[in-house]
Amino acid sequence: MGQKMFILLSCLKIRLKRANNFFFSLLLLLLLIIPEGAAEVVATIPAPQNAREQADWGAYYWQKGELHRAIDAWQKEAEIYRSQGLTKKEAEALLKISQSYISLGQLRLAIFYLEKLIASVEESSLTARAWEQLGNAYTRNGELAEAEIAYNKSLEIEPNLSTLNNLVILLQKQILRAKLQADSARPGAETERYRAESESYQTEAIHYAKQALALSQTEQSSSSLRTLIEWGKLSSTGLSTQELERGRRLLEKLPSLRIKVFLAINWAKLDSAQSQYWFSQAQEIAEQLGDEFAESYALLELGLLAEKSGNLSQALDYAQAAQLKAQLKWAYGSLYQSHWLASRIHQQMEDEEAAISNRSDAIAALDAFNQGSQNISVERRLNFKTRVEPIYRGMLKLLLDAPAPSQTNL
Repeated sequence: MGQKMFILLSCLKIRLKRANNFFFSLLLLLLLIIPEGAAEVVATIPAPQNAREQADWGAYYWQKGELHRAIDAWQKEAEIYRSQGLTKKEAEALLKISQSYISLGQLRLAIFYLEKLIASVEESSLTARAWEQLGNAYTRNGELAEAEIAYNKSLEIEPNLSTLNNLVILLQKQILRAKLQADSARPGAETERYRAESESYQTEAIHYAKQALALSQTEQSSSSLRTLIEWGKLSSTGLSTQELERGRRLLEKLPSLRIKVFLAINWAKLDSAQSQYWFSQAQEIAEQLGDEFAESYALLELGLLAEKSGNLSQALDYAQAAQLKAQLKWAYGSLYQSHWLASRIHQQMEDEEAAISNRSDAIAALDAFNQGSQNISVERRLNFKTRVEPIYRGMLKLLLDAPAPSQTNL
């Protein structure tokens, strides 16, 4: 079924669910059986006029990864609520818009919306959520101290598992930053200062992670699973058998939405006994959703796992599939990594030409990845030595180790 027709049917089902008029309902039922060739009818269907329908469309586009269209729908929802004087409802729509801008990397715009919300909204629950989102925006923008202040302000208003999880993630970034600063600092007092900072952040992260664990016992949600994932990263002994079993149950029960895809990917990295299963589950769910962006990351992880096990042929298949999906959605983050993976495999297979070609494509995708954001994320800056530098060094080695290096290569 064509995409336009699929959207038409989804829209009609939403309208049908809410239709009170018998004749309007009958009309919608007739429209549902319009053949594929009549997709032009879309143009004659009136656009959603009420805020609830705009909210539904925004959620639909969000799950599809079409964030600009989600923002457009939620802006219309906010405008309707504003015209009706429903301030709280308008603020909830603006929170969704802010979250979308954060996901798109348009962080200054997200911060503008959130600061405006905090200054104008009196509802404590909404204010707490706005502070949390502001912390997320600051984190993505590399402003870690400001992010920690925002998260703590949110927690002062309303203890929340999601905010605790985000604070723990932030503190882990601060641990990494302090360690890197210690490594690059002059030996002596400066190095010791950064090491002490790293240990302090570690203690703080464990403290909040334990708070989150305690709070998560009463919840059966994606936030509870995130708590276990972050605890697994911090714990010196990893997750216990009981924690692994609980995490598996939580993940199995989550609805098949985009968030489950990425939670399954992150969980698989901790649940080594079942990592193949969870990566495959992530790929299958993303495929069912038609979410090529998310699927490219799941395929990439399957390729990395196959590479680790020594199954180079399968790893290459996954890498190429990930490249195809990533190209469809301009998912440069997974695109550069899948080209990098393919380059390593070709190198092991002694296909130098393909290895150089893929490594070159990885560098081009990485450049596009950096240019596609207004700010290079803190993760990319902090992980430069492990995630970026090896691509360039590997490319240099490939060019110099060629049997007869050309002048161009040199």
